[in-house]
Amino acid sequence: MPFFFYPATFRTTVLLTLILGLSDQVLFAQAVPADSMAQIAGPITVDDLPLTARTALQELDPNFIADHDGHYLADLNADQIRDVVVRITHRNTHATGYVLMLLGDRATTQIIGAGSPFLGIEDLSWVAHVNVLPKGTKVHPILVNEETGDIIGPDEQQGVELTGEGLHFVPEEMCGGGVLFRDGNQYRWYQQ
Repeated sequence: MPFFFYPATFRTTVLLTLILGLSDQVLFAQAVPADSMAQIAGPITVDDLPLTARTALQELDPNFIADHDGHYLADLNADQIRDVVVRITHRNTHATGYVLMLLGDRATTQIIGAGSPFLGIEDLSWVAHVNVLPKGTKVHPILVNEETGDIIGPDEQQGVELTGEGLHFVPEEMCGGGVLFRDGNQYRWYQQ
């Protein structure tokens, strides 16, 4: 693949690495194929992240602080490359959220929560842990009685089969939460 097809952060890192004479191993850290990695059962450390994800974290607004124990890998856009999800906190507001880094040919970064409104979500401090949902899992939004606030149950008509992996954000009380997934080129959120 021609060098200019790689994401800009990767190209910059490689050029700096070659100019500074650092190890040439970074050339192999651009992206990790999903089928070459074992399923990660929980958080990973910052040292385990692909180089492009570490670089993207450094390029975030300095008001965001990365949680060094809250990193997950999931193939969100079904391109066979594990994407990176990192728990972050806003330095001033203390709002918690996640930065979603899609790796591969069309690398993008999206913040959800941490004081940055996205899909109606500004703070995910209630999240105790994140589960990666396998591709093919069927997810449904939850129906709620608007008058009483009581949960009616899953909306079977709005169910979606995940085309890539999804993220289940789980609160401490182990019920409820939300599911974040890609539907085509956009993210969707189903409250649970």
